[in-house]
Amino acid sequence: MIRDSTTCRNSPIVVAGNKADLERKRTVTKNEVRTASAHFGFEPLEISVALDHDVDDLLVSLVAELKEAYAPDTSSIEKPSPRIEDDFHAAIRRYSQRKKKALPEDINTGWLLERAFN
Repeated sequence: MIRDSTTCRNSPIVVAGNKADLERKRTVTKNEVRTASAHFGFEPLEISVALDHDVDDLLVSLVAELKEAYAPDTSSIEKPSPRIEDDFHAAIRRYSQRKKKALPEDINTGWLLERAFN
């Protein structure tokens, strides 16, 4: 499919399932996601744009995939110190954790949406 195409062979692919807050209406089973993930070699993300759940993780993974795929060859360039690299990744993790803490505890049950619409 996409990976078989010569023009897309090295293109990064990120798979994200939206509407994670609507678990009861799920049409693709978690087992199907695991099988496809193993077969095609991707890390699946389940997000909820409505609840802003893991959207930051999706964006970070997109940037990381693009950076890895299209970064110029830097083998002859001196790399930044590990501390700078660690500081960047730590800042991303802290930001993501702060966003998750700001969400209600019942995000996985969909309780917030049910209450909002009833």
